[in-house]
Amino acid sequence: MEANSVGCRFVLLVVLGATALGCGRSHEPGNVGGSSRGTVGGHGATSDAGASSDAGDAGGYTTPVSSWDPPFALARDPGWMMSEGVLCVGRARTLEYVALWADERGVFVAISQQWKAGVGRDKRVATRFLLNDGQRWQLWREELTPVSHDRRQIRPNVGLTGFENGPLILFGELACGLLMVQPERSDCGINERVNDVAVIGPSEAYAVTDNAVYQFDGSAWQRLDVLDQRSKVQARAIWASSELVAVAANDQQIYFKPASARKFELQGGVPAGDYLSLWGHNARDIWAGTSGGQIVRYSQGKWTPEGWIDPPSTDCQMEYKRDVLGMWGTRDVVYAYSERRVLRLSGREQKVASFCRRGTRSTDVKGRGSEEVFIAIVDNA
Repeated sequence: MEANSVGCRFVLLVVLGATALGCGRSHEPGNVGGSSRGTVGGHGATSDAGASSDAGDAGGYTTPVSSWDPPFALARDPGWMMSEGVLCVGRARTLEYVALWADERGVFVAISQQWKAGVGRDKRVATRFLLNDGQRWQLWREELTPVSHDRRQIRPNVGLTGFENGPLILFGELACGLLMVQPERSDCGINERVNDVAVIGPSEAYAVTDNAVYQFDGSAWQRLDVLDQRSKVQARAIWASSELVAVAANDQQIYFKPASARKFELQGGVPAGDYLSLWGHNARDIWAGTSGGQIVRYSQGKWTPEGWIDPPSTDCQMEYKRDVLGMWGTRDVVYAYSERRVLRLSGREQKVASFCRRGTRSTDVKGRGSEEVFIAIVDNA
């Protein structure tokens, strides 16, 4: 069945350096996906994920036609490949969110579609957790995940992370703000909206809500600290290591709590901006991104601007939000992304991927190391 006869949205993984995740050949630099005819759909999700090809099915997936030609380029960086496991999501339901996580098991994709109108501000949606273990896409778990968010927003803010070879963590604007997901069951960990989660070990993690930080000790989530008793803080991102927990928030606010301290302390000298994302190489080298698209760095004890994810001379000739939506990195590389661009920072070297066609957007970046990185791209066109 041709995808166009059903009507679908494409969810695509673009992969750096992956050799066992069902990827097409490496394409010419600057034209990833441009010569991909005949490779898309090599591992169709119809049978591998156990999903129906009927677009009317909740979260139904179909195998797209092989002639789909993604309209974007990925810098001038050889080694990037397009996953053959492209997922085609039926248009009959609203695509709510797409999120990624990767570990030794492979790469996980959480895809959620609205399937039934809820009551009040809630929407009932079905989330499918799909795993590519290097051989094929397979359905890892399916979960009913009511969404609670402002109806004026197009999509809820939802993220995915996890413990290495352990439970996944789905968090965000959900009826349960943080869901611990395993193949056989799911448990609600925090019953309020969670904006970000940082996992630092097999049984240790931190989560941040609008103004509070929670800690997971291996058995339960407990409130660790409140950032601002006056509720003027709107925290959006958290990063943690064994040495430090850092929180990024609105109105020029970034908080640090060293391992030896009991409370979070507001940092001075932070450049102006509403901070949405955060990533650190270590406690002395931390990156943050703002709602205006600026990227700043904490190094040698001070914060300095490092540039913009979408400069005024951007190659995307259209209006769109330039928020730095998220960051992910390894020891020597940091990736930051907005709806239309993914920026790779390594020392002073910067490379950019752009997704400029209307209806196409990047939704997440995760990886298993500096040489194996996954970018999720949704094409609603």
